[in-house]
Amino acid sequence: MNEVPIDMKLDAARRAASVLYGYGARRVWAFGSLTKPRPPDRRSDVDLAVEGLPPHLQHQATRKASMLVGTRVDVLAMETTPAHLRWAIMRDRVMLLPSDTTPVNQGVAAVGFRPFPSLQQDRLEVAAAVLEDSGARSMIDFGCGHAWLIERLAQTDSFTRLLGIDFAMESLDAGMRRLRRRLPPLQLKKVALLVGLVTDRDPAFLDFDAGVAMEVIEHLAPEPRRAFEAVLFDYAHPDTVFVTTPNVEYNSRWQLSTANGLRHPGHRFEWTRAQFKLWTLDICGRFGYAARILGVGPENEALGAPTQACIFKRPDIPRNRRWLNVGL
Repeated sequence: MNEVPIDMKLDAARRAASVLYGYGARRVWAFGSLTKPRPPDRRSDVDLAVEGLPPHLQHQATRKASMLVGTRVDVLAMETTPAHLRWAIMRDRVMLLPSDTTPVNQGVAAVGFRPFPSLQQDRLEVAAAVLEDSGARSMIDFGCGHAWLIERLAQTDSFTRLLGIDFAMESLDAGMRRLRRRLPPLQLKKVALLVGLVTDRDPAFLDFDAGVAMEVIEHLAPEPRRAFEAVLFDYAHPDTVFVTTPNVEYNSRWQLSTANGLRHPGHRFEWTRAQFKLWTLDICGRFGYAARILGVGPENEALGAPTQACIFKRPDIPRNRRWLNVGL
């Protein structure tokens, strides 16, 4: 029997990740056999995805990590990994934090994993991959908050125009201060942040290739949500739309302390996967989009992924075989 306890393999991954953080990595994730329900084989490599590790140090850091844990460590740099492989990694990766070794849940996702900060990063990564893969050159982010997605896309050559909309002036101010510190002038020129309501038919929302609404719809009561749906899918009508919202079924894995029993005190609702599918079908029927539903974050066989997402595509825009009508 070559199987080894999952905790031993995850401990090895965590120790290997500490080496990569020591060489300057900003984020490290485990993926592959470490995140599967079946225990890994003793001969399994430790597969890690990394962001921010200086390229000239990757070979040295990988070799040192392999020596430390006593098994082969494979490291993929997310910045240079092809989009289809990034997508596969994102589906089931587990974030390994630099200094946290305390489990917060039971099971694979417990080791070095904090549900909300790393889940937010997973959403950003999936959104960036979806948008880059769509061929879009311009993007509007409804409810952009601190403009983390905009910062990520501004650093690519794919996007020439990025607009963030939010009603919270404080968030936009903080986001713009950060962008001015981090982005060089040519990248900063692509970016605009605008105070506004996502339910308004503002001409500034027009003429974008892609639109994003991450963790927005659950903050809206039914009437404002219907207004936002019309703004996003009818008025702005971008070629590609990416929407995320919590999967309420996954909440049973976490100890939530909010008064409403949901992930955020400002949430008006959180949907099951069946409810989200019905909403997606309704959007497609009313506004003429095709769609693909997916999960974001570590997936549980019974509960699904913590975040549920949908990629909407206008049917008059060419798409490859991965685009499916919802009916999954």
